[in-house]
Amino acid sequence: MKVGLVYYSRTGHTKQVIDDIAEKLNDDDHKIDIISLELASPWDASADRLPLKKLPDIQGFDCIIVGTPVHGARMAGAVRTFLEESEGLIGKEVVFLLTHLFWQGWGADQTIQQMRELCTAKGADVLGYGNVRWLGFKRNKRIQQAERKVIELLKD
Repeated sequence: MKVGLVYYSRTGHTKQVIDDIAEKLNDDDHKIDIISLELASPWDASADRLPLKKLPDIQGFDCIIVGTPVHGARMAGAVRTFLEESEGLIGKEVVFLLTHLFWQGWGADQTIQQMRELCTAKGADVLGYGNVRWLGFKRNKRIQQAERKVIELLKD
């Protein structure tokens, strides 16, 4: 299976988890491409959408893993731009990977719902999500659980 890992990471947290997932998928003989969304303008925490230097071409992937931090109960502006402007989501399987500071009900659930609505409106098949609450002593365990969940969703 050819898998595209498309993500935005301002602090490196989301990138860390995406890189770990890519390494594990490579071990399972998947063909992996990691695509970091690059901003065309400075980061703005209050912006719902942020312009991208280049919209990635996702036509050749069987599945897309979309990684985003949660910013104020919403996905990163770069990820929203990617999901809204991408034409290649029709018929694609999509899995979400979220990183966030607080409890899941304090923003991650809303973000998952927003992402699900955008993707299904574009004709994608949302398989599910993995998420990591970054704050706390059990971060490494939560990272491993999220990675395992994302990889299992691809195998179902």
